Amino acid sequence: MQGIDISHWQNGIDLDAVDVDFVIVKATEGYDYVSPQFSRQIKQAERTGRLLGAYHYVNGDGAAAEARHFAKTIKPWLGKAIPMLDWEGNRNDAFNDVRYLEKVVKAFIDETGIVPFIYASRYYYPWSLAEKYGCGKWVAQYDGTKRAYRQSSPAFEGEFVCDIRQYSGTGRLPGYEEDLDLDKAYLTPEDWRRLAAGERTTARIAPKWIASSIGWWIQYADGSYPKNEWCHVGGRWYRFDERGYAVRGWQKVDEKWYWFHQKGEGAPECSMATGWLKRGGWWYYLNPKGDMATGWKKVDGAWYWLRCADDKTGPEGSMATGWLKLDGNWYYLRPSRVGGFPEGSMVTGRRIIDGTSYVFDGSGALV
Repeated sequence: MQGIDISHWQNGIDLDAVDVDFVIVKATEGYDYVSPQFSRQIKQAERTGRLLGAYHYVNGDGAAAEARHFAKTIKPWLGKAIPMLDWEGNRNDAFNDVRYLEKVVKAFIDETGIVPFIYASRYYYPWSLAEKYGCGKWVAQYDGTKRAYRQSSPAFEGEFVCDIRQYSGTGRLPGYEEDLDLDKAYLTPEDWRRLAAGERTTARIAPKWIASSIGWWIQYADGSYPKNEWCHVGGRWYRFDERGYAVRGWQKVDEKWYWFHQKGEGAPECSMATGWLKRGGWWYYLNPKGDMATGWKKVDGAWYWLRCADDKTGPEGSMATGWLKLDGNWYYLRPSRVGGFPEGSMVTGRRIIDGTSYVFDGSGALV
């Protein structure tokens, strides 16, 4: 799910005009500050049917006082909005003192009976504390670009496990012309509502990987495990067979082919691959949803032909090179990289091939 987190800096935002699944609103800071936009923003988010979150900026003014102030302010939304603690590990009076943050967490649980999420930068994140209390993990890590837009797979995805990822602090979305914090939640709407109601991030949200002599599988805190289904874990997709083991290599699911990484491929073992993949000397292209592409495919501005099942010149899905005849037309696909043009990319215009001049129209067909 895609969402945003907002504060008084977005005081003019119209949530009716912004397409997001969830909205996290700044409520409080310290022991007495309330964001002047909190009430308006969270009411508007609620009215527009968004999933809700409310956060408190921890500044070191006194753990119990901060927790009470936050709990009192968001009381009308407890049970509907996930409460979150914003821990800027290098920007508060309790500088990088995780013991202080733990006191705030404990005090908030005592006040409300609800376990809060913890927000922090990846490099200051109190992982052990979050695990100890079952706090949801809202982690910030950006890719360094000045301007970002909605991203289905943010940079560094899969390098750490979290429930919500803030991937930009200078994002833009249609419907609002100023900067926004952009977030991706690795939760279902049902997960979100359960967490808002007070469930901890265990059970179906924080599975444990287990290795056996047969392969990898995951176990949820309630003892259950996935079988014959897809699971999104740590920002990556996995497929589990009928016995519950994560699959590897080529797998056909619902008449589509997918590749799941094997050990040593530079990606988490058993995770679903996307993009270009070279196997057995052949190149394949896997769509953003992981399914293997066939036929004509445009990638980064260039066209490629990926063999269909009835093409016996190579494996299904493999990239063709050289001369290609389709529907009575001839095309030429570069047999190797030439300058900035990748191997397999279709040529257009006038070309010298093996000493002979040819002309190809804009569709790539030989004239």
